[in-house]
Formats: sequence, C-alpha cells, structure tokens
Amino acid sequence: LQPLINSVTPSTPTMAARKSCTHLTWAEAKGKVGGSTSSKSKAISKKVPHHQILAQKIISKQEGEQGPTISRAKLRRSQREDEKAASIKAAAREAEKEERRNRKVKPHELAQDRMLEIVKNLQATSSVVIFEEEESNNSKESIMEIKECKEMQLDEVMALEAIYADTNDFLVSDSSRLEDLREIREILFADDDDQNSIESFIQHPPISFYIQFRIDDYREDTETSLVAYIILSVSLPPRYPMGATPRFELSDIMIVDKTDLCSPDKTLETLAFLDQEKLLDDLRKQAEMVLPDPCVYEAATWLTENVFDAALQMRTHGSLA
Repeated sequence: LQPLINSVTPSTPTMAARKSCTHLTWAEAKGKVGGSTSSKSKAISKKVPHHQILAQKIISKQEGEQGPTISRAKLRRSQREDEKAASIKAAAREAEKEERRNRKVKPHELAQDRMLEIVKNLQATSSVVIFEEEESNNSKESIMEIKECKEMQLDEVMALEAIYADTNDFLVSDSSRLEDLREIREILFADDDDQNSIESFIQHPPISFYIQFRIDDYREDTETSLVAYIILSVSLPPRYPMGATPRFELSDIMIVDKTDLCSPDKTLETLAFLDQEKLLDDLRKQAEMVLPDPCVYEAATWLTENVFDAALQMRTHGSLA
C-alpha cells in the first residue's frame, strides 16, 4: 500500500503548479518570463513627456521628406561651376567696357539724339503760356476777332504738321490741348452762334509748339564743318496774326563739328555760342514783315539761312575766341 501512496503523492504539487499558472494574468506571466528589463524600460518610457515624443515624430517626418542629401563632392563641383560662370560674366563686362572706351561716334549724332530727348520733355512738361492783354475788351467785335485769329492759328498749325509730316521736328505742347480746340471748332462749324462754344473757343489756352532745326554751316570762309542743332519755341497770342506777333524763344542750341569723333560717354559741349538776343530780335522783325498773314514758317526759314551770321563766337579750350 505504501508504494502506491508514494507513486501518487509527487504528482500533486505539479497539478497545483499548473493550476496556479492558469490563474495568472497575461501581464503577470509576461513579467515572469521576460524578466525585470522589459518592465523597467516600459516604466522609463512613461516618464518621457508627450509633447517631446510628438515633436520627435514631426522632426523625423520632415527629415524623411527632405530627400537625399547632396554629397560634398557635388557641392564643391557646383561651387566651382558658379565661380566659373561669374568669372565669364565679369570678363564679358570688362570687354564691353573696353570696347566702349575704344569705340568712337560722331558728336553730331549724339547732338541729334540729345535734341529729340529735350524737345519731347518740353512737349510733355511745358505749362500754359500766359499773355497779358493790353486792355480787356469784351465787345462783340473783339470776341469775333479773337475767334477768327484762333481759326487762322489752327489752319497754320495744320499746315506746319503737313510740312513736317513723318518727323519729330514739329511738336505741339500737351498744355495746348490742341485736339480739344479742334473739337470745339467742329461744333462751331455746325452752329456758329453757339455762345457757350464761342466762349470756350476764345478762352482756350494759347497754342504753343516746338520746331527742331539741323542747320549746316553755309559759310564758305571757314575751316570747320559746323552744324547747329536748335529748338525754337513758338507761342501764339490770342490776337495773332491779326494784331500780335508770335513769342519766339531759343530753348536749346548745340553747335558741333560734323567731322569730329568722340567717346559715346563724352558729355557734349557746344563749340560756339550765338548772340541769342540779336538773333531773336531779327527773327521778330522778319515775322512782322509778314503779318497779318501767318508768319511762323517764313520766320523759321529765315532762321535756317541766317543763324551762323548772328555774331558767332567759337569756344577754344574752354573759353571763347
């Protein structure tokens, strides 16, 4: 009987152990199998703040989106290519400067461009010309006289536009509002008794314009080949041409030698000076000889034929001779 008891008794603890294991939770069983290392690492990870974990995830994601990094060799090669391109550009700029220094142009060509630039600026920026009437006369006769003069002025401007067509030699100032004046005239053609239009017509700003001249030296007893570039400013008084003379001004004068050569960057200086006061006085006298007919074209023609006779003074080494 005792041997039988001994054979049964040892198996009892084994069953108890198995039974006790079945009552363990998954976490308890894992802790016994995995040891204390896993528990310790899990405990440490819980101590990391949530915002730090989130930040680390964002940083890792951004680093992953940046793509592959450029190697140092590629970076150095790119820098060498940039330096080479910059060197080529610098050499090209120096070559252009050297070519410009050695290149020569004719001063009279520069003077032509300069005159056109000046006259276009005058056209755009000139203010309305003011004429002081000797006496204020609002009689019907006076009003009709001014109206007739304005019509003659428009006809003369139209003729000058035709003479200087397809050039920039004749430019009407913007302040003249020429197109507005022409529109009022068209209204008066349809109704000559429209008092509002008549009032607007005679009170319209005076017409002013600019004529450019390129005048070759016509004198034979000279060793130079001068050419004069002149801008003549003309303003028409309300009673021109029946009762007043145009106002003439010399807005710019540049005299150069056609045979000279200079650098494109050279500042132009006139080689001679004219007695402008005498020239304008003679110009007015020529205009008065033509009045009461339109006289601007005749006066301009006289200027081209006599400008080098107006007490010309030559410049020599920065002074006048």
